[in-house]
Amino acid sequence: AKEREGTVISRFLFLLILVVRDFIYTLCGSITKLIMASKAAKIKSKEEMTIADQKKINAFANANAALQDVKEELELKKKEIQDLSDAGDDVLMLEDSGNVPYRLGEIFISVDQDEAQSMMETAKTAAEERLVELKQRAGEIMGTMKQLKVDLYAKFGDSINLESEE
Repeated sequence: AKEREGTVISRFLFLLILVVRDFIYTLCGSITKLIMASKAAKIKSKEEMTIADQKKINAFANANAALQDVKEELELKKKEIQDLSDAGDDVLMLEDSGNVPYRLGEIFISVDQDEAQSMMETAKTAAEERLVELKQRAGEIMGTMKQLKVDLYAKFGDSINLESEE
């Protein structure tokens, strides 16, 4: 009963963390948009802000938020790949040929060493494929952001700041 209670609490905490993370991302995106809108409002009167310009600024802010999400997921995938690699090495180093626990979602199942190794390799391959997809996505987003920067800096010059504060 305590084990089940611990699992329920773990699931609840995990879901709570996801909700809080999503809230923070939404809040950061809104703050970024407000900052960008504030900066746009300060632009000299001779540089008229059009709806198209505002859309470009919003697109840049959204792309920047998406890039941060992709970068975070990239780091998580890199860690997952490293963890799977370490676990695979640990399984290879086991001396007996008995069953080993393998995490499948939120539960552990008992499988033989060969099957565990195979499952980890499959998971690692999937994670590596996702890593490649994420790198491509990051490149696409950065390309979009670069073009938006060129367009916006060409019109507004130093009156607008599109550099990240990292």
